[in-house]
Amino acid sequence: CHPYVNFYKRYFLKMARYEPLPIYKKAMDVAIYMEKVVTGFSRYHKYTLGTDLRNKSREIVSLIVKANSSQKKLLILHDLRDQVSDFLKVYIPFVLFF
Repeated sequence: CHPYVNFYKRYFLKMARYEPLPIYKKAMDVAIYMEKVVTGFSRYHKYTLGTDLRNKSREIVSLIVKANSSQKKLLILHDLRDQVSDFLKVYIPFVLFF
């Protein structure tokens, strides 16, 4: 098992009941992929852009869990939509560039 997978399983330990959600699985795949991609960045980009990429991908996973367990899902889902949109518009072009 890859070390990043173990990290994320520990980091989101209480989310065992959310693992069957397809959106959760995809978000975890993206978060793990971001960890792998960032390790190949130069030192400067690893600690600037890389930190942002990792934090944003973790935030998206957290919002999925929060939305699934909340009574007011719609508000959280709107926030999740905005975060994903921002992630795709701003950060993904940088990943493709490197």
